[in-house]
Amino acid sequence: MLGLTWEAEQTDYYGKFLVEGSSQLLKWGVKFPSELKLTVGYKLGRKYVAPGKNAEMADNFQYRGEFQLKPVAWGWEQMSLYLRWDMGYDYYNINYQKKVNRLQFGVVGSLF
Repeated sequence: MLGLTWEAEQTDYYGKFLVEGSSQLLKWGVKFPSELKLTVGYKLGRKYVAPGKNAEMADNFQYRGEFQLKPVAWGWEQMSLYLRWDMGYDYYNINYQKKVNRLQFGVVGSLF
């Protein structure tokens, strides 16, 4: 495995491969076009989730739900409101041993 990490001990905490499946569950609206998507992923090749704790099958699953609303009726042609939920072991270096259940929201835009 080619890992981009400074500590060799961390490589067993990351999966060697990530398999993801995504589905657009709903898409509706004209004045307020909206979209709801769900993604499920599974990490292959990860040995540990924490020091001394082996990764079990359930630990390798990660989930993400995303909702996007574009208020065209308000004149927002290039901007959307965004809500994202994700759950699973974090993939960032600082939190790689912590299971997260996170909710994020914000405004996203397109330059072109």
